[in-house]
Amino acid sequence: KIAFYMDLGNLYYDLGQNENAILILKQGIKANKIFSKQYKPIVRELNLLFVGWMHETLGRAFLSLGHYQEAINEFEKENQISPEGASTNFNLGISYDKIGDGAKAIVFMEKAKKLYKKNYLKDRGILVSELKKNYDETKELLELWEIGRASCRERV
Repeated sequence: KIAFYMDLGNLYYDLGQNENAILILKQGIKANKIFSKQYKPIVRELNLLFVGWMHETLGRAFLSLGHYQEAINEFEKENQISPEGASTNFNLGISYDKIGDGAKAIVFMEKAKKLYKKNYLKDRGILVSELKKNYDETKELLELWEIGRASCRERV
């Protein structure tokens, strides 16, 4: 379910329809809060990554619209979920620069630079290791995710 919101929100963002992206991504985050207790632990972990990615896309949409404080709020939420995310720290740096907070902008840009030098996929490695451990559940999740993605494309 959450992947559907993430994909549709990303699609709207990619099409430059930031207001629609914001609406859909906020609905996805809200849906995750409502339904996450019902999911198996691996699904909750996967959804947490999806929610983080939705916060990052929300931040980029707000940044594109010039809503810098809202962008910062969303990037901070993603940063709490995945503090090793180079792109999130980079976007935080840009957002703080836009509101005139050069000191914070530099801190986040420096952090992003360090993280880019590391293995960028490390923060996504948790997902990969969990998927390998739980192949059967993962296969089922991926099939459901693909069904959700196909449904998402049909609706747009």
